[in-house]
Amino acid sequence: MKTLLTDRRGDGYLSTLIKLSVILSLTACFIAVIPIFSVKQSVDYMAQSLTRTIELTGERGPVYEQELERLKAQTRLDPAITITGIFTGTRIQLREPFTLTLTVTQRIKLVRRRTAKIEHVIFSRRVAALIHFLFIHVVASLLWE
Repeated sequence: MKTLLTDRRGDGYLSTLIKLSVILSLTACFIAVIPIFSVKQSVDYMAQSLTRTIELTGERGPVYEQELERLKAQTRLDPAITITGIFTGTRIQLREPFTLTLTVTQRIKLVRRRTAKIEHVIFSRRVAALIHFLFIHVVASLLWE
């Protein structure tokens, strides 16, 4: 009985299981974060196109509005837009600097609530079982010596 409790043959399996669970958790987090980069790229493209439209037309008029609607339909985003600069009505002077700011709020969903509770309960039971096993191992090793 003492040799069964002190044997370390299954140690590699446990460490492999822990490494695999860490790798899977990191992969799941990475997959959940990927859409953020897609949204950022879409917002950058939208800002570049709108800035270029204002530069070419010299105003934020109907051409700008058409481009904005086209980009909203294409990217399925509805950003808050702020334009600062010296405008005369809707027109801007040639080579006059201006700033176009797009703001989008994106939610990051790492875990679903119901799934998280179930996984937490299973994980808690496994940890409790592991602690119980280790406690029995320590007590048994102290008693058998």
